[in-house]
Amino acid sequence: MTGRADLSLLVDELISGWTTFVSDSGPQLTEWRGRSEAQIVTIMTLTAHVHATATILQPVIPNGLTIAHMPLVRSIFESALTVVWCDEVADGANGLINEGSRQRRNLRDSLAKTHSMTEMASKVSGVDVGTLPTSSADQARRMDQRCDDVALDGAYALYRMLSGLGHASTETIDAYLDGDSLIPGQPMSVKSNPGQLSSSYAWAHLVACCLLWSAMVTNYLDRSRSRRNDLRRIAGALGVAPELAVKYQAHQRGRDRTAQGT
Repeated sequence: MTGRADLSLLVDELISGWTTFVSDSGPQLTEWRGRSEAQIVTIMTLTAHVHATATILQPVIPNGLTIAHMPLVRSIFESALTVVWCDEVADGANGLINEGSRQRRNLRDSLAKTHSMTEMASKVSGVDVGTLPTSSADQARRMDQRCDDVALDGAYALYRMLSGLGHASTETIDAYLDGDSLIPGQPMSVKSNPGQLSSSYAWAHLVACCLLWSAMVTNYLDRSRSRRNDLRRIAGALGVAPELAVKYQAHQRGRDRTAQGT
């Protein structure tokens, strides 16, 4: 296991490598390996989001993450897992597009019912896109089922932990209370800075793994495989496999539906 300083350097290297990868002299995406346009677009954009979000966290990783940073860690984890899922489940990206269309229709309808934002309803686009064939509608809608498709032990438990640390939850309340109890009639002390989490290193390590796993997916779309050796070396330093797998039954489910074309 790497130390905190070494982990910070690995995160820096992963982000720098991605920046170079998507530069003007970056990947030539000529090898789609049977991926659909929806898959390619989803994989590349969500990987970009993983790296852009990690870049915001980059300066604070050496000193430790606080609970205020956890919504960003949650977004990184969800996006990286979805990149892997969309890469290996052939109709997964279709499911995401359909779900996005459904959510936008619901948003449009909700806006139309308001008094102050009715005009915004007509500006919600993409509501009629979601008619793509997929066997992964439930996985696109429910994160627990998407996590179950991915061969990462405890994936949904991690997601739930991140959700608890990233929402207006009791975990957030506890993090800002200064003291174990409140005394009636005495001032309540609230922390302006909650300080680093005791699990800060583990979450920073997860951020690095998400950068690695999403980057490895995009590397295989590049004819030159220009980042493969560096990513494998970083995986060794992190003590994890360089690629995150999807369970066979999920992979096969998407292939069967795609082959049917319905």
